[in-house]
Amino acid sequence: MRSFAWGSLFVSALVASGCHTTSDTGGGTPVTLSPATAGAYERYKEYAEGASALAVSTDGKIWATRHCYETRCRTAADALEACNDRATSNGSGCRLFAKGRAVVWKGPVTYPEFGENGHLFSLTIRKKNGAGTVTYGGEATVPPGRSHIQLTMRAGSNRCDGGADTTTMKWRIACLYAESYEGSFTDGARALYVGTGTSALGRRVWLSIFPKK
Repeated sequence: MRSFAWGSLFVSALVASGCHTTSDTGGGTPVTLSPATAGAYERYKEYAEGASALAVSTDGKIWATRHCYETRCRTAADALEACNDRATSNGSGCRLFAKGRAVVWKGPVTYPEFGENGHLFSLTIRKKNGAGTVTYGGEATVPPGRSHIQLTMRAGSNRCDGGADTTTMKWRIACLYAESYEGSFTDGARALYVGTGTSALGRRVWLSIFPKK
């Protein structure tokens, strides 16, 4: 039987921007990553390039990513700004956790522990949004036996609930006052499960459940 790590459901905005670079260095204090943040890092590694950046709050609960495929970018500064905008409500601040594929956090990092039939997992849903993509965050609850995975996330201020059935390999999430999403999924190579689907408005979406031991 496979063992899994604690995680959460997330759908994050992957934004490209062009400008100058930043000399900001990584955090230096001990940090314990929340399930959502650990899942965000797993997803970040799939897209990370030289100019990509991941910022994390000092309490490990808030994160923000930025990706850029141009020559000159300010992804680190943008990631820090986005992370700090959210972290201030928790009374914490943010530092860089990763630049490109390298972890730059200099303090000790504690990741969520692996456990047999763990409950909270990281789920990413990326949605086409114009020329780019947008991602939201939440939780994937996997009960013993894993026949039905409960999915919960927020799309902006809207709560979304749904599930993934490991018998039919179909998933669906419905959001209050917002779009619904559905599709199919399969075992992943680097993720526990990966899938595709569409929104109620016909937008293409991608699903991933992280991490996989």
